[in-house]
Amino acid sequence: LRVAQMDDIGSYSNPIAIGALGALGPVAKEALPELEKLLKAAQPWNRDFFYSAISKIGGEDAFRILVNGLLNKEVDTTTKTFIILYLNDVGVKAEQIINILKRMVKEDSREIRIAAYVALSSDGFFKYPGIDQIVFGGLDDPDSLVKYNVINFLGSKGKKAAFALPKLRQIVADPKT
Repeated sequence: LRVAQMDDIGSYSNPIAIGALGALGPVAKEALPELEKLLKAAQPWNRDFFYSAISKIGGEDAFRILVNGLLNKEVDTTTKTFIILYLNDVGVKAEQIINILKRMVKEDSREIRIAAYVALSSDGFFKYPGIDQIVFGGLDDPDSLVKYNVINFLGSKGKKAAFALPKLRQIVADPKT
């Protein structure tokens, strides 16, 4: 599959064509450099299609592109929250993704912190040592919406999150939370 042949299915700015590249998965790996280049010029409302396709193509290069998007101050918060959720699809070692998510729970944006806690609370990551404590740390977040979401995530874990009961009782008893 050559990148030059991609023009046959439409413009790279066309979300359908971008989605088709993602649907091809790893066989479209050759398209990653061109997608990365075009992503920089993409309109903000199209970036999500690029990041989704890039994550489905997967691999180390795709992971690098996604991380660069997360760290790029010019990428909007909504797109960054989608990038966080796409990290699960990229197919790299969980430890690499977890390290990025640990950084994201410290971001200024509540939406980014919530997305990072969502990702860390997924069954794919929650099983790793120490992740439960990172998610538990979200109960101390100063933003009540982040705290609310973390409570829901922990509640969805059932007995696996029993360690959080004392802190949850404390939150319930505090009228300021």
